[in-house]
Amino acid sequence: MKLTKVILLLLVTSISTLCTNAPQSECSPYMDRAEQMFSKTWTLYRVPQYSLFSEYYPSSHHPDLTYFNDGAKNAQQTSFLWPMSGMFSSTVYLTGLDRQKYEPYLDSMVMAVEMYYDDTRVPAGYQAYPVQFGAVDRYYDDNGLVGIDYAQAYMATGNALYLERAKHVMTFILSGWRPDHDGAVSWVEGAQDQKPCCANGKAMVLALKLYEATK
Repeated sequence: MKLTKVILLLLVTSISTLCTNAPQSECSPYMDRAEQMFSKTWTLYRVPQYSLFSEYYPSSHHPDLTYFNDGAKNAQQTSFLWPMSGMFSSTVYLTGLDRQKYEPYLDSMVMAVEMYYDDTRVPAGYQAYPVQFGAVDRYYDDNGLVGIDYAQAYMATGNALYLERAKHVMTFILSGWRPDHDGAVSWVEGAQDQKPCCANGKAMVLALKLYEATK
């Protein structure tokens, strides 16, 4: 799923850039390819009983996942937040290109992302796995991706709720600010030994998008 996420996100982001600056006739082949890959991923990876997505295709494949702070975890019946955010990102970009067609998908993705929202800890934030399955770690880079997508969704649709959620994500990330790191956040909530680019770079992009949206 990690490779699928990266390919899908890069493809749709590239299409967004190309279609913004090119006549529709030039955009069409790339847009067709993006839509085909989006449709295939949505169909093959979606887990209808949860309205979420699987980590891998086929969904019966449950290998160890190595992108966690506390060691490998076995793939579960639905995906962790990090890979699912690729579908959220691609849906947001496609909505920006064809709102009428893709906004229903965006509505579904928003409901899916909110299944990871944990408001039992203060401040509230998005944890790595759906809250209905129990409490797990909350990663600042995961939250950065969610915030960026919500800010982008606001700019694509004008829905003020998305902007408010992006701001809430920024509040969560800033709660992890560590002056002893010369100003930065860790990778995961509660960690004291790192200030990775994956968390701080996304936080900076989110801050820039919030400024773009609000000035």
